Amino acid sequence: MKSELSIKSRIKSWFSSLAILLSRLFVRIMIVVIIGTIISFAIHYIKGYEFGSVMRIIGIIIAVIGLSSQLGGASIRHDHYTAMARMNTFHSKDHEYDRDLKLSSNMSFLIWMGGAGIILYFIGEALI
Repeated sequence: MKSELSIKSRIKSWFSSLAILLSRLFVRIMIVVIIGTIISFAIHYIKGYEFGSVMRIIGIIIAVIGLSSQLGGASIRHDHYTAMARMNTFHSKDHEYDRDLKLSSNMSFLIWMGGAGIILYFIGEALI
């Protein structure tokens, strides 16, 4: 009975942590979408281009910015100097933690900016 209660509390804790993480991610994506919409409207207002087309281009640019973070992460994985520093120091666990933290933040940035770029692209597609 006690272990069953413990499993239920762990599952509930895990789902609440996941809900908080997803809500923060949603807020970040919506902030980038709002900023992208404002930039699109400013370009539409100043230059006179079609609003939907400008929004699609801004969405593609934002998604490419997110993708470029993964390209930077790939260079961290294969960097010769980082590998040598890990092999030559006594604190190799610290270097692995730093590398893993950088790579996970790159993935988070990709999801964040990629999601916002895709949303902007489809909103711009709907406006055409």
